Parts: sequence; structure tokens; C-alpha cells
Amino acid sequence: MSEEQESFVMKHVFDNFTMLESNEKTSFCGETEKHFGVPWRIRISRERSMFKVFLECLRFCGKKTWRINSEIKWKIPKKDGKLFEKTENYVLENDSLPGCCSLRFLYENAKEEYMIDGKFEIEVQVFIIGTIGIAHSILRNFDDDVAKEFSDVVLVTENQKFYVNKMYLALHSTYFKTMFSVKSEESSENSEKSEIELKDVDAYDLQKFLEVLYGEIEALNDDTVEEILNLADMFESKTARTNCLKFLIKTSDRSLKMKFEIALKHKLSKLSSMCISEMSTVTELRSVFPEDPKMYEPELWAELYKRLLDLTQDNNNFNPFMKSPF
Repeated sequence: MSEEQESFVMKHVFDNFTMLESNEKTSFCGETEKHFGVPWRIRISRERSMFKVFLECLRFCGKKTWRINSEIKWKIPKKDGKLFEKTENYVLENDSLPGCCSLRFLYENAKEEYMIDGKFEIEVQVFIIGTIGIAHSILRNFDDDVAKEFSDVVLVTENQKFYVNKMYLALHSTYFKTMFSVKSEESSENSEKSEIELKDVDAYDLQKFLEVLYGEIEALNDDTVEEILNLADMFESKTARTNCLKFLIKTSDRSLKMKFEIALKHKLSKLSSMCISEMSTVTELRSVFPEDPKMYEPELWAELYKRLLDLTQDNNNFNPFMKSPF
């Protein structure tokens, strides 16, 4: 694990601090950032007289045990020009949703000391001391000497370069096949490798997507599968979609409801059908009914209603039309 991977810093300025005045139980979140292969965010909240600041680790909490031993350094600018600083050790694990570290202040004190022009600024530095069950390792290098030697195109995102092969990408991605065909027609006699910048693509997500594309199926887990599916859709990769589908059906610890939502988002009909068939109670089945019935196609409603009838056929007193979404 490199030194850069062992620590990271997150900063956020909440310009809605004064909105806590009007509601004694509310919260605001900063943007989610991915560090150490795990999503994190900063959140502030007020609960009656207490003001709380959270650093939340949004790693998926399933059946598998995971743990992050960390040292957290909090820094909050004060109205008098001084700086509040505090260092604490935390153990983040899958016993809680989400795993988090927190600071607590009396709300009136926080408003008096830390609210500057209606804003609240926070910086958190995280040192990773050790982990259990966190699959953050790189399974395949796309920037080593071998990759550079045998590549003929370079994908670039977030200042990180991925040396890959055009033919291989074209075989597994309609998006890249079309791109390379167009660039081939427009190319000159310049023999240098072309660089393709991918905007709005997270470098870690691209790393995992390419690993799956190159046969490193271990890159798929409950933390990476949705991001890999997003890129599989973006790059029109049937190979990546198929591998994600197999993982979600056979290996994933996510609940049936979560899998069902992923299936609808990414149009994985085989997965949605499996989820419906495995739902064992009416309550579980109804939990996936949308508020607006028009959100689902008639074919999907037919599957849901058939399963509803199957679950209730032995209950003579149950009326399947009661509270019907239709």
C-alpha cells in the first residue's frame, strides 16, 4: 500500500448552517468522495440542543466482516481566528449503517464559535492504520512497463493514465469500437500512441471496470459492482454487464430490494425476475412497489402480481386487490 493511499483529506464548507435554526432535527451532507476504494462524506446535523459533525464511511454493510482502523484529525476554523483541532482513533466496521466518526457540540456554542458569515467549514484528515475485509488492492497494472509496451492507446482520467489495447477494448465495448473506427479514418501517419481523455469518469472506477474487462473477476464486490455497471452502460460493454449480472445473482450480499433497484436502473431483466421469484413475503414484495405505477412496464407488473398471487393463494382471507397500486 503506497503512502498516498494511507491517508486522505476531505474539506467542505456548509453554507446552509443557518437553516438548522428553523428545524431542530435536520442534517446536511457534503459531496461523496471515494478514497481508499471506499466512498466517504461529511455530514452535519442538529438534534434539539446538540450539533453533530460526522465523517461517514459509506461502504456497503453486508454479511462479510470489514473493519477500518483509523486516526482522524478534525480541524474547524473559529470565528475568533483560532483553529479547533482534535485527534481521535476510530474503528469503522460493518456493525453500523453507515460506519462513522463524530464530534458533538452544544448547538448554541457551535453557532457562536464556528459559524462565520452563516457558514461552517470543516477539514478532516484520515490516516488508515489497518483494514480487514477491504479489497482495495490493484489486481492489474495498466501503467507498468509491460502495459506500456504492448498498448496502442492511452485512456486518461483524473490525471491517471491507463495503457490498453484498441482491439481488445473494441471487442468488449461498442463505444470504443465506434470511437476507434472514427479515429482510424481521421488519423494521420503519426505513430505515437493517442491519448483519449475520459471526462467525468472516476479513475478508481475505471481501474475496476478495466480489471473486470481483462478477466479479473475478483474486482467485483458489493462496493464496486454499481460503479462498474455504470461504466458498462456508458461504454456499452456486454462483457462487463454479464459479469456484473452473474455476481449479483450468485455472490452479492445485497438485499433482494437493493438488487431489484439495480436491476431496474440497468435494465437487467434476468436479475429483476430472480428477485421477484425469491421474495418470500407480501411485505417484501410490496416494498418494491413504486408510488407511481407508471414507473413500471406492464410486463413487470404482471410478474409482480403473479408472485403476489403465489404468496397469497393459501390465505383465503387475503384480498390481493386491497391497497392495489393499479
